[in-house]
Amino acid sequence: MIPRSMIALIISGSLPVLFALAADNANPDRVIAQSEIGAVHYRVVECIDPALSAMECHAREQRQLTRRLQEQWITAAAKTYTVVLTDEEQAMVTRQVASEKDHFAGAALHFHALAVAALEVRRGKDPGLVVPELAKDGVTAKELEWELAHFPTIRDAERAAAIDYFATSEESGRVYLTRRFILQHLQTIVTKRSANEHVSFDVAEERFWSEIAGAIHMRIIDSAFEMPEKKGILVNP
Repeated sequence: MIPRSMIALIISGSLPVLFALAADNANPDRVIAQSEIGAVHYRVVECIDPALSAMECHAREQRQLTRRLQEQWITAAAKTYTVVLTDEEQAMVTRQVASEKDHFAGAALHFHALAVAALEVRRGKDPGLVVPELAKDGVTAKELEWELAHFPTIRDAERAAAIDYFATSEESGRVYLTRRFILQHLQTIVTKRSANEHVSFDVAEERFWSEIAGAIHMRIIDSAFEMPEKKGILVNP
């Protein structure tokens, strides 16, 4: 079973990508990192939080970039080593996604209510009137502030409100569960390499991800950011 708090986290983790696709104010010229899989643009990891200092905000951006690049490594590694779920694992994913349907629906209602509220504000409604209504759906004022920061125009907010949050929630859960199995398979590969090469798991994992990153020609374009450490991803998949 996926914990309810994890479902919200899973969905939240997928939202920056949806927001980048929905927003008009994306900056296509600022590329942070590039690989054969694709570019990572600043808009996807941008931190917009007035409560954070510039240093804290950049640290958050770096963490978000790390997750994006690691996802590319995992995708490339699974393709390189032909890692696929077994029939039993796939069936487990399908059953668990089905069992979490009510939780996904609840999360979808939460995020849709937030998107609709942001659209109402962008169309001129007083935020002071919107917040009490949102509270009935468990949405906080801080969440609304975050949403408004990411959708500065009416058109942005309209696109966000049009997202199918249930389908997004369900797919995010499926990807999360599938990823866990893929990481377990990759962990087995690195464990075998560790034994064959007579090195620690940490060393074997660092070599493994270095090879993967090199194979897809991953590189940092924006000097304000750094390449993530190439270890620790497979410790507790």
